[in-house]
Amino acid sequence: MVWFHVWQAFHNIPWRVAHIGAHSINLNEPISIGQTGVDLFFVISGFCMYLMYARKQDKFSGAAYRSFLKARWLRIAPAYYAAAFAIAVGLWISGHGFPGYELITNLTFTQHLLPKTNDLVAPFWSLATEWCFYLMLPFFIVATYRWGFRQAVVISVVCSLVFRLMFYVVFPGGGHSLLAYDVQTFILARLVEFVAGIIVARVYIQGAALPPALRGWRGFFLACVVAGVGRVWMGHQSAGLTLPLGLSLEVIGLPLMTVGYALILWNVVCSASVFQRVLCTSGMQALGRWSYSMYLWHAWPVTWVATAVLTRFGASPLTQHLTYVVAVAIMIPISWLSYLLFERPYFVLRAREKKPISAPEAVAL
Repeated sequence: MVWFHVWQAFHNIPWRVAHIGAHSINLNEPISIGQTGVDLFFVISGFCMYLMYARKQDKFSGAAYRSFLKARWLRIAPAYYAAAFAIAVGLWISGHGFPGYELITNLTFTQHLLPKTNDLVAPFWSLATEWCFYLMLPFFIVATYRWGFRQAVVISVVCSLVFRLMFYVVFPGGGHSLLAYDVQTFILARLVEFVAGIIVARVYIQGAALPPALRGWRGFFLACVVAGVGRVWMGHQSAGLTLPLGLSLEVIGLPLMTVGYALILWNVVCSASVFQRVLCTSGMQALGRWSYSMYLWHAWPVTWVATAVLTRFGASPLTQHLTYVVAVAIMIPISWLSYLLFERPYFVLRAREKKPISAPEAVAL
């Protein structure tokens, strides 16, 4: 995601490495799948929230749900609020005025629902969508209790796909207006991603064996191919097709990518491979601990470094990747400090409460 925002700051400059006939190979295009990191995050969130909360509820309990919401707020709000306040103050000091309205909507997780409130930091929309998922969990629990898990999944997926179909009818080609962008952040548009994570969590709990074709590095590669095809179908590459086919590709592009991400998650959780070993290294685990703070604080360092590099050296693939390296180098100590100040106290408090958690729940935290 950080790489993508750097590339965006460089106006999506191409990185052409070869030519095949009249077509050039632009490496930045396949790498740009990183912009869908938030979609993978939603799949992982569905997986984790089901393990942490939903699977433990035979039927809806108000007390248990309030406890869940309190725990999630304590987990995500301190670091988020600190970043939001710091950015608001920075805008005020730099002469842009104090964004009070935008700040309030961000603090209440409503910035994706109200007009002209996503300007504080655009990537924060995903936290609002995540919080809406928490608010929808009781409906999933009630549906599971009344009709069963499979029926609850089918209802959720159908509602999400119907909403996406209606979106592409109202905004042909996906739309490029701010309204179209905001609608794509609604929970119904993204619900299929959370449900995909819930399904993986369910089969993980049940101990379902991973099909041989999906195991190891080959299964990981296959899952990446599925996700990549879905990503291509989401993008402008499908825009030149005739309307009926192009419309269907755009509607199912995100769900197909979601299937790929769900398979990646299932592979990593249930299959020994080089990717699983890499993710279990101390360096990757440290990066995982700091990743939330890196998400919160990355927008402004990327903007500042990109502006300075573009002004001094201009736009090229070399300066783009140099900007990425410098921005990450700046963000690592900032993210580490943010983790220590605003995130680690939550884990210390939980340890004092002596509530043992499973390994997958630890990932969620």
